[in-house]
This record gives sequence, structure tokens and C-alpha cells, in this order.
Amino acid sequence: MPESRRHFAGRVNRALDDDRLQGALIHAMTGLRSRRDAAFKNFDFAAGRADLKDRRRANLERLPELVEAFAERLEAVGGKAHYAKSAAEAREIVGQICWNAAGGQQRPVVTKVKSMAGEEIELNPYLESLGMEVVETDLGERMVQLTHTHPSHIIAPAIHLTKEDAARVFGTEPTVEAIQAFARESLRQKFISAAVGISGANMAIAETGTIVLVTNEGNADLTTTLPPVHIAVFGIDKVVASLDDAVAMLRMLPRSGTGQVFSFMSSEVSSEKPQGLMVERIAEMARDVKARGLKLLWVLGPAVVHTGSVDAFCALVRSRNTAVTIFFLLAVM
Repeated sequence: MPESRRHFAGRVNRALDDDRLQGALIHAMTGLRSRRDAAFKNFDFAAGRADLKDRRRANLERLPELVEAFAERLEAVGGKAHYAKSAAEAREIVGQICWNAAGGQQRPVVTKVKSMAGEEIELNPYLESLGMEVVETDLGERMVQLTHTHPSHIIAPAIHLTKEDAARVFGTEPTVEAIQAFARESLRQKFISAAVGISGANMAIAETGTIVLVTNEGNADLTTTLPPVHIAVFGIDKVVASLDDAVAMLRMLPRSGTGQVFSFMSSEVSSEKPQGLMVERIAEMARDVKARGLKLLWVLGPAVVHTGSVDAFCALVRSRNTAVTIFFLLAVM
């Protein structure tokens, strides 16, 4: 049932009168704004925004074509594209895939990465109603899930909660270190035993049939690599034409979103071995990052870690014969 204006106004007034909530919001947003300003000191924000605007307009004009190209590229390497016309249809598709993947488990574990599309279609309660254990793996989303609230910010979903709130939920001391330690310990077995991992997508690249996830915790990588089945839930507006578009987005997204020159984890998830153009685009992005004074740690698949040069990493990618290669770029300031 749609919320009435009177009810909405009442919620707004209660939130404005909540000193603890206002304190949490002011503390978080003030810091975010200062970091964002610092990140754009040596980067032309207006030019970057204009470039992305032009790319977005060009992509929107051919969106049906790009969506079809993404689906064809994905399915050519063993993936499957599903289309849903409504939230209910999307929930049913995801639910059926999860049950098929569970293989008769009584209460299969489904791990999730932060997904605004998943939140909008109310995916969690639907899967739980089917008897599944749904586990949010983003720390903020986990706090929101266990406090039975809703995300309050697209980047920082638990911005309305304090570390004292988290400590009460997790049963720990009210320190960041204690909360993070508890999260790692409690989530580790969930990652390992999950039948399905669900993520959103920051971008879906039509040129390669891959999705891009931009995170800072690494939980996306565990969610998309450890379970036997990975589902990405996203709107068609996330589809971009090329890796060049994705690189342009990655130059702006972390700066604007979290005040970082580059996010700690930018993961490109693919169902095939990366080929020529993809490898070269990844190399281009990596050189751009290194030129900004950041260190690189490459992870190829779930087991191979590489700390050498960009060229050496590209040679390593080309030399592998595996049909399923997922590689990540970690940039540490």
C-alpha cells in the first residue's frame, strides 16, 4: 500500500527530531564531502562529468542493442540472461535458480552483496519465505539486516546507525575493530557453505559480457567466486557499451561516491578466459592507477596472487588455459 503524505511527513519530522540520528548523519556526510573534495583536487570534475554524460546519452540511444549484445556475449560463454517485467517476476526467477542450485538442501545459504535492485524488489524476504537463509555480507547491509531496518544511503546503507547500534546487534564491544572481527568470523563459514551468491552490478559491459563490481570490503569477490552459482541482479540502465566506458566510469565513481581516487576492490567478473581487448583495457586501467601513485595487487581466480608489473600480469592471464577466469584489481592508497 502506498504511504500517505501525512504518514511520510510524520516520519520525516521524527527523524529530524532524533538527535542521535542527526549526529550520525552529520558525522558521516561531513567526512564524505571533505574526502570527495580532496579526491577531485587533481582531476577535472566538470570535464569528467561531461564525458560520462556524453557516453550515457550515446548508450541510451542504443540501449536495446547493447542489452542484446551483453546477453549474447554472456550466453556465448555459458552464462544465462533473464528478463523480468516486474518485481514479482524477478523474485520468482531468482528464487527458482536458488532452489535448483540448492540441490535438495533443507535451508540453503544464499550470500548477498549490496544490491539496490535486490532491495527495491524486496528479494530478501521473498527468499526467506521460501525457507532460505539469506546473509548480507556487506558490513553495513548486515547491520541493517539484523536491526530489521532498511538501507538509508546508496553507498553507506547503515549511515543511520552508530557503532554502538552495531555492537548491540553483534554482541561486541563498541569499537570498529571488534565489530569487524566479529563480522569476519561469523561470515566466513557462510561464504564457504553458500549454494548461491547474489550481487548487483555497477556496470555490465556489452563488449565483453562481463559485470563490474566496485567495493571496499572484498565481500563481493567471496560472494561471486565461492558459491557454485552467481546471480547478478541489475537494471538494464547498468549496461555500457565498452570497457573504455567502464574505465571512464571508474575514474569518476570512487571519487564522487566515497572520496577515493580508486576503490580498494574493482572486480571484473567473467565466465571465460579474458581475451585480447579485455586484457589490454585492464592493462590500461592498471597503468592509470599506478600513475597516480597507488600500489597494485592482482588476484587471478580464487588462488593466484600476483604483485608484479602490469605487463607480467597480462602475460600470466594470456598463459592460463582455464575456461573460467575471474580477476580483480586491488588498489591501496
